[in-house]
Order: sequence, then C-alpha cells, then structure tokens
Amino acid sequence: MKISVLMPVYNSKKYLEPAIQSVLSQSFKDFELIIIDDGSLDKSARIIKSFSDPRIRFIQNKKNQGIVACLNRGLRIARGQYIARMDADDLSLKNRFEKQVQFLDNNPASAVVGSWIKPINDYDRKKFHFFSEPDILKSQLLFIPSISHPTAMIRKNALIKAGGYRDKYPLAEDFDLWIRLSKNHQLANLQQVLLKYRIHFDRFAGQSKIVQQRSVRRLIIGQLKELNLNPGQRQIKLHLDLIKGKNQLDPQFLKKVKAWFGKIKRANQNKGIYDQSALEEVLNSYEKKAKSLAVSPWHWAKGKLKELYKIIGRNLGCKIK
Repeated sequence: MKISVLMPVYNSKKYLEPAIQSVLSQSFKDFELIIIDDGSLDKSARIIKSFSDPRIRFIQNKKNQGIVACLNRGLRIARGQYIARMDADDLSLKNRFEKQVQFLDNNPASAVVGSWIKPINDYDRKKFHFFSEPDILKSQLLFIPSISHPTAMIRKNALIKAGGYRDKYPLAEDFDLWIRLSKNHQLANLQQVLLKYRIHFDRFAGQSKIVQQRSVRRLIIGQLKELNLNPGQRQIKLHLDLIKGKNQLDPQFLKKVKAWFGKIKRANQNKGIYDQSALEEVLNSYEKKAKSLAVSPWHWAKGKLKELYKIIGRNLGCKIK
C-alpha cells in the first residue's frame, strides 16, 4: 500500500463528512484512511460509521488522549509507505495525493512534502505560500515551522526512525517533528494549493496559546543551543518578538537585531548546521521585517508616556486621557 492517511477526530461533526469525502475522492486510489476518534462526545462516530468505503479503518479511544497519542496509534498500525496528515475539518483537493506521491517517489532525499494552502471562511480568496527550497526551509525552523502540518505527506520509515510524534512540546508537535527530520533529510513544499484550510479564530486562544508559545520558545532555544549560542532573556524576547510581528518602541531595536543575527551567522560558520547562504537569506528577510516593526523615537517616547499614565491610572483607580 502506498499511503496511510491519519485523521484524528474530536467533536468534529460540523465539518467531518466533507473532510472524509475529500479524501475518498482523491484521484490517487492506493491508500487507507485511518480515522482515530479521540473520545468525541458529539455525533462524530456516527458520521464516520455512515461511510461504507473499505479503505476506512476506524479506531475509537475510550477517553480523550490528545492528538499526539492519536497520531502515534495510527502510525503503529499504518500499512502505507507514506503517511498523509489530514485534519477533520479541512478539505484535500482531488489531486493532492497524486502530486505528493509523485514528488516523494522522484525525490528520495526528501522525507516530507507539504504544499500551499487556501483558507476557507472569510479568507477564501487568499493563498498561503510556503518556500520550497530545502535549505531555506531548514533555516526557517529557527523561527517557524516551515511546512503546514495538515498538508504534509511523510515517509513512514523516516517518521518512525525520528521517533514518531512526541508530546514533549504540546501544540507544537509538528514543529518538533520537522526539526528532527531536518537533521538527516530534506524538507519540501509543492508550489501549489493542495488543501483548503479551515481557520478557527479561537483554535489557540487563552491558555492553549500560552502553552503553544512556551513549546515554540523551547524548540527555538534548543536549536540555538546546538549552534553553541546561549541567548539571554533579552535576546530570546527579541527573537520571539520578530516571529510575532510585535511593534517595537525601543530606538535601538534594529541595532540589536543586527547584532543578534550577526552572532547567529558567526555561530553557524563554526558549526555548519545550516547552509550559510540560505541562513543569511532567511535572516535578511527577518531584518526587513524588523524595519517595518521599528517605531520612531518620538513614538517610542509617546508610548513610554502612555505606559506611565496607565500605571498612574491603575494606582489612582482611574483612567487618564
């Protein structure tokens, strides 16, 4: 068998049926669809059982165990050469599997291939583009996961050798996996939309967002330490603020970014973990981003004054305008 599709499900009745149908309607037919219901309390199980396609293998967890446990359970029974990820609310375009299988068959150095995505909802006219060059994708991991997880097709042997999915980094299991795979394999993205992605504005809100940010922070620090860098709190904050696109009032912001990126470049020249030209291209793109985030000294002073007013207002129990 060529592909095992892993689809974790938890209380997904609203969009589950079209998601399953988008997989069953693929132009490439040699696959199994492993659906793991993670203790859903809605009608998800009933919807899954309504399909009679023999390619569906349905597993039910007695209680909710989380996405990592579901993915690893599916991986253990998967019979396919490749593992395709699929969320229970997205839509795979009809030729997704065909295109990704063709790529992996022709590019043995690549362990995983993703694609561009087109959001559903109010953003339906936009497309999210991802880079395709393996060296760029590896360097991007110092900042972001460079492959959209729901679009990924992965070599099963490479995934197993990398240790499968880990719950060590909650809500960032894909980021962790791409980092581990990049140590011995190339990463890739096809330059076309192969998946429609459903945006939920509350997907990572509140406590979940905090948990995810902590995981991302640890993953980035871990990579920096492999470069023999031991960033202080200010450097870590600088790095993460760039990722978040947070406006900066500090008039020395750009100078600090250049100094920090200079350290990363020199560290890589010594360690050789990343292709140097690709790394510099990624860092240059973030330096350009930094320029758009920097605020003029006048705005910096104004911002500091506003912060002072807020502190005074809180102490006085009033709002200063």
